[in-house]
Amino acid sequence: MPDVAGQAQPHLAGALDWVGMDGIEVPVRFDAGDGDVQRASAQVGAFVNLTRPDKRGIHMSRLYLLVDEYLSSTTVDAAMLESLLRAFLDSHKDLADRARISIRFDQLVRRAALRSDNSGWRAYPVSIE
Repeated sequence: MPDVAGQAQPHLAGALDWVGMDGIEVPVRFDAGDGDVQRASAQVGAFVNLTRPDKRGIHMSRLYLLVDEYLSSTTVDAAMLESLLRAFLDSHKDLADRARISIRFDQLVRRAALRSDNSGWRAYPVSIE
């Protein structure tokens, strides 16, 4: 079979809204609201747009490496996310002008029982886009 990606196909050229990777598994660090930094296993989507119709794609490994670098070592907050999105764009200077990330994980919270002095764990889904 012919390699369709290796052959010029001008009728397929065009910009793409979002190109990237979804389902990247990476640990995240986050402040649970009490100043205590917690870790969780997250599913991450990392995307940039493709503005150049003459190019066949982006460098997905660059997105993956940036996700790994930022999320596994730095606590998630607005400044870190802005910095990560800027890094996505810097890594694709001539190809993209928009970036997007989605982060999904469960936060475990110890909750008091209703009728006793006991407590138990409850997982709450967190989604950042």
